[in-house]
Amino acid sequence: EEASDETLHTAKQAGVVVSGNRVGVVGELHPKVLAAFEITETACLFEVSLAQLLPFTVGHRAFQPVARFPVVERDVALVLDDRVSHARVQEIIKGFPLVAQVTIFDAYRGKQVPAGKKSLAYRIVFRSPAHTLTDAEVDEVQQQILDKLSRELGATLRR
Repeated sequence: EEASDETLHTAKQAGVVVSGNRVGVVGELHPKVLAAFEITETACLFEVSLAQLLPFTVGHRAFQPVARFPVVERDVALVLDDRVSHARVQEIIKGFPLVAQVTIFDAYRGKQVPAGKKSLAYRIVFRSPAHTLTDAEVDEVQQQILDKLSRELGATLRR
């Protein structure tokens, strides 16, 4: 886009535009500016407003340091009523301490599952910020998760 910054050379400048919004300018400094600062070489300027760019960022993520302690992954396949949503199951699982991530990796309806039911399989990632988890700790939380899913949603473990 054509720009009109007085500190830049009139024929050697351009506006920086993102999605139709001007967010900055780039160009060569005007000879008068160079002379005022006793600069004998060509100098360029690039100015961008980060505040104006922020709305255009996609998938912006904050820095997360590498975890100090390893994760434990467990796969769990559940048999549930057809009316139970994946989102509700995930919400319950994520509500437990030590659960860092929940990902569905399989959904099944068919001969091995009773009529009116479905099987949803999840990978649950457990992590403690304070120590390396033992199998016993993970087993205990996993059992609490299964108990709550059974109590609230009628879920059973698929064997």
